[in-house]
Amino acid sequence: MDARAGWAELGYHFADARWAPTISYRVSYFSGDDPATSAYERWDPLLSGGTGEQWVQGANHFKVVQDSNVVAHHIQARFKMSPRIEVVPQFWAFRADELNNIGGNPALSVLSDDEPGYEANVTVKWFKSKNTYIHGHVAYTVPGSAAKAALGGSAKDWLSVMAFVRYAFRASGRSPPSPQKRGIPMSEPHDSAENLERRALLKVLGAAAMTGGLASPLAAETAQPAAMPTTLGAYAMPWDPADPALPGRQNIVPVPEDYFVPGRFAGKTALVTGCARGMGRLAAMRLAREGANVVGVDWIADEGQAVIDAILSEGGKAAFVQGDISETAVCDAMVQAAVGHFGGLDCALNNAGVMDAIFPGDPIDYASQKDLVMARIDEASDDYWDVVMRVNATGTFRSLRAELRQMLAQGRGGSIVNVASVVGLRGFGGTPSYVASKHAVNGLTKNAAIDYAPASLKAY
Repeated sequence: MDARAGWAELGYHFADARWAPTISYRVSYFSGDDPATSAYERWDPLLSGGTGEQWVQGANHFKVVQDSNVVAHHIQARFKMSPRIEVVPQFWAFRADELNNIGGNPALSVLSDDEPGYEANVTVKWFKSKNTYIHGHVAYTVPGSAAKAALGGSAKDWLSVMAFVRYAFRASGRSPPSPQKRGIPMSEPHDSAENLERRALLKVLGAAAMTGGLASPLAAETAQPAAMPTTLGAYAMPWDPADPALPGRQNIVPVPEDYFVPGRFAGKTALVTGCARGMGRLAAMRLAREGANVVGVDWIADEGQAVIDAILSEGGKAAFVQGDISETAVCDAMVQAAVGHFGGLDCALNNAGVMDAIFPGDPIDYASQKDLVMARIDEASDDYWDVVMRVNATGTFRSLRAELRQMLAQGRGGSIVNVASVVGLRGFGGTPSYVASKHAVNGLTKNAAIDYAPASLKAY
């Protein structure tokens, strides 16, 4: 037997577009499988792939033409309607590699042309929870005219509707995680939607294909359950060594990065600007660990996306929007991302801000950047003043405006926290634009608190 198979694929992922669509084209072939030989294998010519939706194609088209000596053209799109729902439409075109050797079905061993058939299908995946995955599939298969003729007209168009359920039991009896410092354990990662799809999916859906019905719940490998955090402990610790000039002086103990309150924001959607670093990163991670759907926003694309990826890897729900919050289009897009992915917006942390006009992702080079750094008023440049005021004051205003419009339209209240600074309450030398911008943030917050209190919208 001399059989050959191969495939090539080309695709593109529109990561920043709504529903993050992916479109791809794949061509695959299998040749040389000879039904006249004892080693006739009826091999699958890389058509099914076994990746969730594609394997079902084999179950459908196999009804008419088995997968031997076939060239398959495959066009697929993929849409993330939300972190829990994925829709995958596909189109397949099958051609015979050799007219005298289509293989498989004896009635189709010799064809008068090279079109075994076509198929269009749509798969919908719903990750109902960390344990439960539901998969629906509708396909319409059309045998080629030669295939129908070879079967004497008995090969009809084929409509297939399938549904499957996968349930993963959580394993018990595992060793607990090692204690973290101060006795506060870190929340361990949950299964993400993608992990839930990958883990043992072939086995479960394969069983469903064999039975042709609804798969029974099967045990599968899962991540360890998240550890529950303990109490925080002391708020402050005595100064060590003691300060004789200040009896009773203490150090405030920072809250550990891995501390969280389970379920506090369950079912809520939170927007965090400036999510790539510092307070914004920690806030986004903690909100997700406490049950919130998180939309992170930052103009540092790679670091902002990394925070969202970290949330997803722990089993959280999150989406990323890249851009400058001083632009109206970015503020509108981040709110629409919350609505498109999670159905609305419940709270926001307007944290994004800068102290000077140097882009945070750029390396430091004082010689070329001296006009962009903080300086006294008589030495300050227009660029320093304009950038800091634009991001901190105008950006907070435009973020507030987009968030408040959505919350008013929803009519269910909400909370917005604007991050200012102590310099927004007092003066501070050498940073005129930063001081002025943070005073502006405090003023905007007071204004919003008054204007929107009747609508149960709280601004802090």
